[in-house]
Parts: sequence; C-alpha cells; structure tokens
Amino acid sequence: MARRTYLVADASSSVICDTRRAALLSPTRTDFYRVRSSTGCGRLSLSLTQANLVEQLGSLLDESPTVPLQFASTIDLTQGYGRSLARYLRTAVEDLQQDGSLLSSPTAMSAFEQFVMTGLLLSHPHNYSTRLRRAGKPIAPRDVRRAIDFIEARLDQPISVADLVEATGVAGRTLFMHFKAVTGVSPMRYVCNARLRQVRQALLEAGPEASVTSIATDAGFTHLGRFSIVYRRRFGESPSDTLQIRRRARLRS
Repeated sequence: MARRTYLVADASSSVICDTRRAALLSPTRTDFYRVRSSTGCGRLSLSLTQANLVEQLGSLLDESPTVPLQFASTIDLTQGYGRSLARYLRTAVEDLQQDGSLLSSPTAMSAFEQFVMTGLLLSHPHNYSTRLRRAGKPIAPRDVRRAIDFIEARLDQPISVADLVEATGVAGRTLFMHFKAVTGVSPMRYVCNARLRQVRQALLEAGPEASVTSIATDAGFTHLGRFSIVYRRRFGESPSDTLQIRRRARLRS
C-alpha cells in the first residue's frame, strides 16, 4: 500500500509530508500556501500565533526581533526535536480525544505551549538561529539560583520563558545555556522534574481518600498514561505504588 501523503505548496516550492516529515509554515505570508491531501490521508495541524512566537523569540534574545521570523520549511519527525514534537502532539491528541483535560488545565496548557515554542526557536533552523546560538554574557550562580527559587515557588502556576527572564533579568538564551550547565537540564525540564517531585511528596503524604488522578491533575499532569511512564522512569516505581507505600504505613501506625 502506498504511503499516504499530502502536499504543502506555494508559488515556488512544495513539501511532501508523511509520518517521517512535516511541513512548517512561517508566521508570514501564509496566504500563499495551499494544502492538498491525498485520498484517505489523515492530517494533524498545529497553529501558533505570530504574536506569541515573536514574544517568545524576544524573551530568548532579550531584544525585539527586527525582521519577520522565517523557519526552515520541513521538520524531520524521526530524530531530535521533531521526534519529540511528534510524540508530544500524539499525546495531546489522545488527551483531547479522551476528555480534553489538557484544555482545562492552565498549567498543562502553558507547559505544552512553552515546549512547542521554545523547542521550535532553539532547535529548528530559522533566520534568528545564529543569534540564539551566540554565547551570552556570563551570569552569576545567584541568577540560576534565582530562577530555581522562582520555579519552586510557583509549581502550581503556569511558568513561561518570559516569566523566568523577568524574574532573573537574564536573556532567555543565556539563562537556558547557564541553567543547563549548572543543573544538567533546561529550565522547562527542571519545571517538569520539580512537579514530579511535588507529586511524589503529595502521594507519600496523601490522605485515605486521595487518588493518583487528583494529585497528578492538580500538579498539571493531565495525560495519566504518559504521566505514569515519566513517573516510573524518574522514581523506579508507579504512582500507585508510591500511594500504596503511604497506605501501608498508615495501617501499621
């Protein structure tokens, strides 16, 4: 059976998309693009507003962009950021098909938007990539500490790159670089790990009526299947196992 594809084209170029490659339309002149789907082809489209992307880019650069943002037109979905993006989008679609809890959680929606926009700007080629890769000014360890303290104090709230830039006074690209050098992970990954620690602590302190679902949802994890996988990978046991530890301890006391 032939692989199902669809075509994204403008006056001078075209991209054939399938499960291994996706097309990316830059936030300018989108009226010139046309999409033609082959018979029986399924298609998933994700839209980001130009204003949000430009604002995110400005936070990373610590200056307002001066020319329109233009991305490379294709994304390889088999490796790197493209692979992570495809997996993340499939998880989001599954969530929306089940109960749409992603849309009802501001924390989860913020994490989703930050992952997509930051990943695109830092990992996918565009006309500002060179400027983003330039080494920023050295920052003091206290600046990284300030970012960590800001994150830890707001785990129950949406956290964006712009929030971290404002809290530390450090450009996003510079903060990302030095934050990872100090902690071993990006700021957004640190947020996820911190929320996982928060969930574990809540499970260990949970009352008799508490459930994994309610505790995980309160922390912004809406896709429970994916959450359980990440939790087990992080702590070596399932969330329900952790909750049972607490319940067994309560019975013995």
